[in-house]
Amino acid sequence: MRPRLVSILILFALCTQADEPQAYIAPKLRHANYVLLDVAPQAPLAMEVACIAHGYRPYQDDLEARLLTPDGRATLKLSVAPGQQGRISTTSTWDGLCALELNSGWNLARVESANKVPRAYRSRVRAPLETVGEWGPLYFHVPKGTTYFNVWVRASVKGEGLHIALRDPQGKTVREEDGDFDKRTKLQTKLDAASDGATWSITVSRPTSPNMYVDDVSLELGRHLPPFLAPTPQWATRFSRDWRYEPGKVRTSTRLPSREATCPLFKGIRSAELDTAYERTTGSQWHTSLPFTYVLDYGAQHVANPEYIDKVASAPPALLHLGKDVPFNHGWGPVRALGGENQAYGKGDDIARLSAAEVQKRITALQVLGKQLHATGVRWITPYVCAMTLNGDPERRSGFWGFYDHWKEYERLGLSSKPNADPFQWLQLTKEGEPRIYYGYKYPEEFYPPFKENHRFAACWRADGWKTWLADVIRFVARCDFDGVFVDNGTSQRCECPRCLAAFRNFVSERYAPAETKRLFGHSSKTLSFPGKDASLLKAEIQRFWCRTLAEQMASLKRIGSDALGREFIIFPNGGRPAFIQRGLAETDFVMFEKSHGEYGTHPGTVLVPVVDGISARACNDNIFEYKFVQSLHSRVRPIILSRPGYPQRQPWFVLNHNAARLGIAECGAFSGGGGFLLRPRFDLYDDALNEGRRFFEGHPELFAGLDSHATVAVLAWPEQSWLGNPIHMGEVRKLTRTLADHHILFDLVPETRSTTTILRRYQTVLVPRVHSVSPRMLGALEDYARSGGRIVVVGEFAGLDEHLETRDLAQTAWAGPLAASVNRPSPLGNGMVARCGDAQEAAETLAKTHAVLGQAPDRDGTDLKSIRISAYRSFPTATTDRLVIHVVNYNVRLGVAEQTVTPVKGLRLALRVGQGTSVLAAHSLCPEKDAIVQLSPTVTDGLVSLELPPLNVYRLVELRLNSPNQP
Repeated sequence: MRPRLVSILILFALCTQADEPQAYIAPKLRHANYVLLDVAPQAPLAMEVACIAHGYRPYQDDLEARLLTPDGRATLKLSVAPGQQGRISTTSTWDGLCALELNSGWNLARVESANKVPRAYRSRVRAPLETVGEWGPLYFHVPKGTTYFNVWVRASVKGEGLHIALRDPQGKTVREEDGDFDKRTKLQTKLDAASDGATWSITVSRPTSPNMYVDDVSLELGRHLPPFLAPTPQWATRFSRDWRYEPGKVRTSTRLPSREATCPLFKGIRSAELDTAYERTTGSQWHTSLPFTYVLDYGAQHVANPEYIDKVASAPPALLHLGKDVPFNHGWGPVRALGGENQAYGKGDDIARLSAAEVQKRITALQVLGKQLHATGVRWITPYVCAMTLNGDPERRSGFWGFYDHWKEYERLGLSSKPNADPFQWLQLTKEGEPRIYYGYKYPEEFYPPFKENHRFAACWRADGWKTWLADVIRFVARCDFDGVFVDNGTSQRCECPRCLAAFRNFVSERYAPAETKRLFGHSSKTLSFPGKDASLLKAEIQRFWCRTLAEQMASLKRIGSDALGREFIIFPNGGRPAFIQRGLAETDFVMFEKSHGEYGTHPGTVLVPVVDGISARACNDNIFEYKFVQSLHSRVRPIILSRPGYPQRQPWFVLNHNAARLGIAECGAFSGGGGFLLRPRFDLYDDALNEGRRFFEGHPELFAGLDSHATVAVLAWPEQSWLGNPIHMGEVRKLTRTLADHHILFDLVPETRSTTTILRRYQTVLVPRVHSVSPRMLGALEDYARSGGRIVVVGEFAGLDEHLETRDLAQTAWAGPLAASVNRPSPLGNGMVARCGDAQEAAETLAKTHAVLGQAPDRDGTDLKSIRISAYRSFPTATTDRLVIHVVNYNVRLGVAEQTVTPVKGLRLALRVGQGTSVLAAHSLCPEKDAIVQLSPTVTDGLVSLELPPLNVYRLVELRLNSPNQP
C-alpha cells in the first residue's frame, strides 16, 4: 500500500518489553553526504573510507573526500577509485566539530573510524542522508519538551521501496511503515507527553511488499530534531548537547525577488556581418560562431497577451524557446492547451480536441505571436516538439487515437493524407514485440501518472505513419513563421521492431564484408539479431545504428522545415550524451545538455553549502566539459546548457541569482565557441544579464566568431569507448577537464572523428586517458605524432584492444619501451617522448609546470586562482591579421538567494607562448559591464607574451594583434 503524504501516530504509554536488539548495519552512502566528527584539540583523527562500485554496469565515479574544519577550510582531500579504500588521518588543530564530506557520485561510500572517533551522519530538512540498501539502527535525539517530530523519507524510483521502523528509548518498535515511497513522504509522530530528552532509533530494511526492493533511500530529520544520526545512542546525545530548536526561524525561500534594471535595453543588431557571425559551418570550413543569449519559457499564456510581449521586450534573447505553442501537438493532435513540455497539460480540458476551424484560428494567432516576438528583437523562436511521444489509449480511442479517427476533417488545412496503419502500429517495440515504454510505469495495467487516464507511448521513426505525422507537425510550425523547433527525447530511437531489425542488418552489411561479419559476430548480416546487455562489438554497432537513425530523422525534419519556411529551419534536440552527439546529432543546429543532477546543483559558480551550524562546504560548478566537447567536433552543432538549483528539490544555496546568470553567459562566451546558456523567463531578475551579454556578443563579433581554438595540450576524448566496454575513459576525460582548467592550462578535447596526425600536431602534448580500444589507424596517428616530435602522456591502460575488441600485444610494437616509462622519466619514440602516469591529477600537476598561463602578483589579494578559468582563440593561418583572443572568467561568484557582491580580482598575470619571432602590434582588454577599452603593455621574450590584467569582475577579454613570421 502506498503511504499517505502525511501519516500521524499518537503514542501511548508502553508497558511491554523491548524488541530484540538488532545487529548494526552501516549505511552505504550515495552522492554527497556529511559525517560529523567530534575531535578534541590536538587529538588524532583517522577515518577509513571505501568507494563501492554500484550498478548493473558499475559507475566510474571516484569517491571524493574532504575534511572540513569549523573555519570552512578543506584541510585534507582524498580521491578513492571504485573498489579501493583510503584513509584520512591528521591531528586536530581546531576546537569544535569538523565534517567529513563524502561525495561518491553514483557509486557508494562507506566510512569507519580507525580510532573510534565519535561520529554522526548529517540529516535535516532539505539535506537528507542519501543511502543505498539496508542500514541501522541509527540513533537520533528527541529534545526535552518535544511533543511531536517529523521524519521525511523517499525511495526514489518506481519498483524501489523500503521498510522503516522507529524505536523508542526502550528499544520498542512503535512505528513501522512499508511501501514504495515514490514521493517524499512525511511521517509525523505525536507524543502523548512531552519528551524528557531521550534517544530514539531508525532502521531501514527491505520492504515486505511484493515485487519491491530497497535501493536509493533519502531520509530527513524534521526541524524539531537535531540533525544527527549516530551509530550509538551515546554519540547521538553527545552531538545534540548544544542544539536548540528555533521555533521562529523562517524557512529560506528559493524564489529570488525582482530587481531594478541597471543596464539599458538591447534589442539586437540586424546586419549582414551579424548574420555571418551567427552562421555555423562544418568540416574544413568550420570556425567559431557568435554565442547567444537564450531563454526557455514553457508558459501557457503567450498568445494574445500584451503583458508577455512587454516582458520579452525588456530583455529580448537571441533565442527564445517556447513550449507546445504549435498548431498540432505532436503527442495529442490539435488540442486546447498550449505551452509546457511532454508531461504538462495532459489531462482534462487541456486535451480537448479542437475543430479544424479552431486550428485555423490558432495558426493565425501564432503567426501574430511570432511577428510580435520578432519585433521585440528575438532572433530565433523555437517551440517544443518531441521526436517520439504519442499519447492516448487505443482501446478507448482517446487522446491521439481520437484525433486519428477524425484525421480527414483536418486535411483541408493542408494536413497529409491519413496514414493507413493505426497509430498503435507506429510504436517502438521490444524484441518481444511489446511497446517499448520509457517512462517508468506498468503498461498496460496502469496509465502514465501525469495523464491519469491515458498512456504515453514512444513512436518509431521508421514507421511511415509517425514519419508522416511528425513532418506535418513541423510544416505547421513553419507556417507560423517560427524559426525552428526544440526536439525533446532527441536520442530515444531504440526500437527493435522488424522494420528496425532489417535496417540494422543492412547497416552492418554496409560496414563489414561478409567474411568479417561472420568472424566477428558469428552470423551473416542476414541472420543477425539485436544484441543483449553485455558489452560486445555488436552492442557498439547497435549504438551506431541508432545514431544513424537519429541523424536521418533530424536531417529529414530540417529539410521539411526549411522547405516549408523558405529559409533555414533550426533543429535543436535535447540529447547531451557525447557519443550520440558525435554520431547522431553533429549536424543539427543546437544540442541541449539537460544537467539536472549535481551534488551542488548544476548552475555555474561558487556554492557555499551549510552542513550544520558553524560548518559550511565550498564547491565550484562549471560546464566547461560540455562546451568544449561540442566545440571539439568542428561540426554544425552548438552546445546549450540547462542547469538547475538541485533536482527534484531546489536548494536555496544553489539558486541562480543575477550575478551567477552573468557568469553563465560569460562561461558560454569563453568556452562554447558559439553556444547558449539557459535562463528561465524571469525578465524581472535576469534582464541586466540578458541585455549586457547580448550587447557584448553582438557588439564585438570579431572577438568570438570566425576563430579557432588556441591550446598547447590535447586530451583524447573518445566517447565511443563506452560502447566498447570502457566506461572509465570519459570519466577520466571529465576529471582532466576539471584539473587542467584548475591549473590554467590551455587545452582542447579531440574526439574519435578528428584524431588524425594532422590535428594532433597542433599540440605540444597529447593526453591519452585510459583508452582501451584503439584502431590501427588511430594508433598509427599517435605514433606518427610522437615520431615527429610530439609528447604523449598516457594515463592508465592503453590500446590493449583494437577497434573490434580483439587483443593486441603492444610488447611486439614500437610502444613497448615507451609504455614502461614514468611521468618523470619519459621514453623517446622517434623525435618525441612518451610518458606514463597513474591519474588525471598527476598528469595535470606535471603539465602545469610548463603549460600554465595564469598567475598573480605576490603582493595582491591572494585569490584562490582555481576559481579563475582561461580559454583562448586564434585567427586561422590564412587570415590577413594574426589575432589571439584570451577569455578570463571568475567563478568566484556566489550562487544562492543570499547574493553577495562580486569582489574584483587584481594583479592577474598572463603568460602565453605565441612562437619565436612573433611581436605584439597591439593589446587591449574589455569586459561586458564597461564600454571602455583598456590598452595594455605586454612584453615579449623568446616567444612568451607576458602582461598584467586590469581588475577582473566576472569576465574579461584580452585581444592581442600579432606580427607572426608565419602570417600570410
